[in-house]
Amino acid sequence: MFKTIGVFILGIFSVFYAQDKIEQALNTFNIPGAVVGVVVDGEIVFAKGYGFRDQRLPMTEKSVFGIGSCTKAFTAFVLGQLVDEQLVKWDDRVVQYIPEFRLWDDLATQNATIRDLLAHRTGCAGHNFLVFNSSLSRKELIERLQYLELVDTFRNKYHYSNLMYAVAGHLIERVTGKTWEEVVKEKIFDPLHMESAQFTSLSEDYAENYFYLANEGVFSPCPKHKTTFVAPANGINASLLDMLKWIQLQLSDGAVSGQCIINKKTFREMHSPQIGVSEPMLPPVSIEHYGLGWRIGSYGNKEIVTHSGTRDGFQTQIILIPSKKIGVIVATNCTIIAGMPLIREKYFISAVSNMILDELLNNKPVDWIAQFAKMYVHKKASNKWMNSKQNRLVCSNLSQYVGTYVHPGYGTLQISGESRLVATYGDIHSLLCYQGADKFHGEEYAFSGVLFAFKRNMFHEVHELYVSLEPSLQPIMFVRE
Repeated sequence: MFKTIGVFILGIFSVFYAQDKIEQALNTFNIPGAVVGVVVDGEIVFAKGYGFRDQRLPMTEKSVFGIGSCTKAFTAFVLGQLVDEQLVKWDDRVVQYIPEFRLWDDLATQNATIRDLLAHRTGCAGHNFLVFNSSLSRKELIERLQYLELVDTFRNKYHYSNLMYAVAGHLIERVTGKTWEEVVKEKIFDPLHMESAQFTSLSEDYAENYFYLANEGVFSPCPKHKTTFVAPANGINASLLDMLKWIQLQLSDGAVSGQCIINKKTFREMHSPQIGVSEPMLPPVSIEHYGLGWRIGSYGNKEIVTHSGTRDGFQTQIILIPSKKIGVIVATNCTIIAGMPLIREKYFISAVSNMILDELLNNKPVDWIAQFAKMYVHKKASNKWMNSKQNRLVCSNLSQYVGTYVHPGYGTLQISGESRLVATYGDIHSLLCYQGADKFHGEEYAFSGVLFAFKRNMFHEVHELYVSLEPSLQPIMFVRE
């Protein structure tokens, strides 16, 4: 889909690069489907789908996909609008609005502000496996936070946390008396006419989401599970065309058709550094700071505002160059999962984004497809997960491990099975592979590679289960009921 101005601005790029190079990248990295969109000087100049949104239908600019953590900027934007309405302030303490809010550390509990939530400065670890506990409500999450160990002291360093955005969403509900979903629709979707944007996967145009089975070399549809309580962090679904409207808003300092829906000063606070960040990125992108729902860094010598989003078979990347009024979005319907080390879709997204930005910035051409393909082959060859078979020992008495294990923050983890043990947490299940000495490894989906270590009491009975659910912390202890 092109507008006249788009053909003029992108010129040869639109005709040749967009069609040939993106399809080349799709084939090189074996991506089932993708969408690519570009905004320049306030206009949508390119929007196109590639590959397939499922096994039968092609991906188009109208296909709906999960934007994952790109949702965070929507939550921050709504809070900015509430700042303008003088209903909250960025530096108001969370306990002013949610008195029962408790973190592992009292200092963090009493002093954490809205800004701290949005800038990932509370010291809370990711604890991302909680996302699979679909029965949780946002209110119940608030009650469990005190049992989730922090990874750092308050405001010491940046530590990414979906849970803190869930808290921010609940704070919006306390202030407005409406659900987070209702407020986002009213304050963002409706003014921008984002007609496809939604919080479920029920759209007829919804793209199938896949994850890659590395050992089998095939794609498989991702298991579906609800993530309602953490939706303020990753729960929005939308088409490429509607996400390009969101990018237009970002490049116009919060204006829609010339009318601001947020104060310019408030808006720019979200794009301003709040805390230093050190994250590995593919060249030439570097990230130096986190703002409020956005990462801030550089592409070569140009400052960028960016964010990625990963959720159950979807991977999205938005890159803004505000000084040039350029915005690029690339998304795929396949992604990595916990325990799976390959990042083919990130190489694809970076290759496509880079060649578009280089063309628009008149940079010296680089064969990003070849460069990232070489990196991918090297990573694949050196990857232990891909090149070794797990040692499947035989355990003669699996029944000794069967039972219900409980953690006050994570909730219930069920171990069942006869010939093979199965771990069940919320909506996800995985066969376990016996490693000897009361230890198992998960084999499927989000549990792939996760260590399960059973501990015995003085009577030699299994009574605890330690699971490596949070990489930044020691294994989480579940007690057998």
